[in-house]
Amino acid sequence: MGALHSRLIPAAAAVTASLIIHHFARADWLISTYKAPANQIVTTLAAADVVVANPANGAGSGLYPTFNSADQSPLGFYPNDDKPPGFAAANNDHFAVTGSGFLNVVTEGDYKFASLTDDGARLRIDGAGVIVDDTLHTAFYPQDVKYSPLVHLTAGFHPIEFLYFESVGVAGGELFLVNATGNTPIALVGDAAHGGLEVTQTMVPEPGMLSVLALGSTLFMQFSRTIHRRHRTRGWGC
Repeated sequence: MGALHSRLIPAAAAVTASLIIHHFARADWLISTYKAPANQIVTTLAAADVVVANPANGAGSGLYPTFNSADQSPLGFYPNDDKPPGFAAANNDHFAVTGSGFLNVVTEGDYKFASLTDDGARLRIDGAGVIVDDTLHTAFYPQDVKYSPLVHLTAGFHPIEFLYFESVGVAGGELFLVNATGNTPIALVGDAAHGGLEVTQTMVPEPGMLSVLALGSTLFMQFSRTIHRRHRTRGWGC
């Protein structure tokens, strides 16, 4: 039975690993839209912060794998834009869109981020502003891209917050990683499969993750009991 066990254990482990990968395949930004009331305008980051601070201004929110937002699509460098949550019609003015989560850094190192937004934007990692763009502009690549300095990130989870605001006209925003030397785009932040770093909503195993681990353990125990029953009935040797 030793030889069979040697095949059984990796098989059960593979099933558990497959379930874990499937569970983590959807790691998301929490993205929210805030619309200024009629008596407010949004032309600066400070004005955007005021609008965001009032929950009554919330237009909608949702979970998205990347931050790739556009009120009028297409916009920016990356295709397949998402409409700001809560907006149905186009040509919205004076609003802000925020995204938050935890950046999951597997390999410690220096990373460079880039934002392409209409209008301004701010990126915070571990609470520190690494991109602060308090200007009104379009979102054409490459002339409107704003770059962070090199950001040294240790392995583990890092709080990440991104915000862009819109005054009037076309609106949108995307956040991506670039090559540290040539500023060549790598992938949207959140697109871990293409080098964009994973973004998740938790730093600890979720209840669903614990269920996955329990299921893997249960599968192994069931396989093991089956082998022992066959051993008793057929006289297999160990």
